[in-house]
This record gives sequence, C-alpha cells and structure tokens, in this order.
Amino acid sequence: MKNARCMITHTFPKPAPSVVGLAWDGSSLWAGDWESRTLMRLGADAVAVETFPAPGRMVGLLYLDGSITAVVSDPDTDDRTIRTFSIARRSWDERVLRCPGDTGSQLAWDGQHLWLGQRYEHRVMQLSADGQADRIIELPCEVVGLHWMGPTLWLNLRMRKGMSDIGRLDAGADDPELVEQYDKGYVSLAYDGGGFWMSDLRGTTIARAVPPGI
Repeated sequence: MKNARCMITHTFPKPAPSVVGLAWDGSSLWAGDWESRTLMRLGADAVAVETFPAPGRMVGLLYLDGSITAVVSDPDTDDRTIRTFSIARRSWDERVLRCPGDTGSQLAWDGQHLWLGQRYEHRVMQLSADGQADRIIELPCEVVGLHWMGPTLWLNLRMRKGMSDIGRLDAGADDPELVEQYDKGYVSLAYDGGGFWMSDLRGTTIARAVPPGI
C-alpha cells in the first residue's frame, strides 16, 4: 500500500504482532519478533517467507557481512546480549556478546565499528570487539533506531509518547537536527538504500519512510 503522507511511501501489516527490529540485507527485509522469539525473512508485502527460532526475545537487528546481528533479551531477566545469525548456514553462532550494563536496543554499523543504542539511557555507544563502550554519545531523549550514513548518524527518537522524530547528527554537532515527525510510535531504522523501514511498536503495521536529506 502506498501512502504519500508525511513522506511515508509504503505501509504493510506486520508479519507478527510484536516486531521490534528490522534489517535490510540488500534484497530482503528481516524482522525480529519479541513475543514469539522468532527471526523472519520477509517477502513481498512483508509476508514472512522463512521463520527461524531465536535464542531469546528479539529486539534490534542489523545486517552485516552476510549475517543478521541482533540484540536479544533473556526471557527471564531481560538482560541483553548481541547474537549473530548466519544467513548461509541458517543458524545462530555460538558467540555471545554481553551488552554494557546488560541493556541495549537497536544496532548500527559505521563502516568500522558496531554501535548500540540504549533507549532508556538516552545514548548510543561505539563498541569494541569485546563489547566494551569505546565512545558514548548522549542524546536528549529515548533512541529507538539508528543508522550510520557516512559521517552522519540518523536517529529515530522518542520525544513524545506515541510519536517518532527522525533526526540526523552530523559530524561535530552537539544535538540532532530534527527533520521529520510521524504520528506513530515507530521503532527501528532499517535503510534499504533509499528509505528507512520502521515498525509501529503498539500498532499493526511496518512502514517505509523517506525523510528529507537522505
């Protein structure tokens, strides 16, 4: 379904009710569902064409080097770890990376480093190979999606309940520049080369948006 309002180009029904994370692998969109603890590869109209069990509740996703990297929540403690799913092998790797402070939500890659967003701590951090925080960027509100595009960090920010603000933090800037607002509580920020895919956390749809400047 196409929709020109507020730069939303497409909306589709969610492939599962509690999708939090989305990732684009160059040809397919992937989704992770919190309640069912599943990872899904989506086909046309965002319908799940492959489904894989996950090692916990799925949070943020990132496509990187032929794999889906995911923030996973322990169902009992909610402690967060970073796990990797090999697309070629259709299986989860054994390596587990603990999130700093046992918390984290969305992921991004800047070309050299993995970045982790911590929603309720209002920050994003550059991670070392062993999962330590090498650099921290403090933000003015909750961060529920992130994507590096060259030297610019794009952010999905939760400044008001039930709303999403898309912002960009350019190199040397102290605060994000807000470029677009949506009247739904979207999470994630999966870039497909021309727009961002997001999931309406409390709603029933996923959407593709093309905010100004990308």
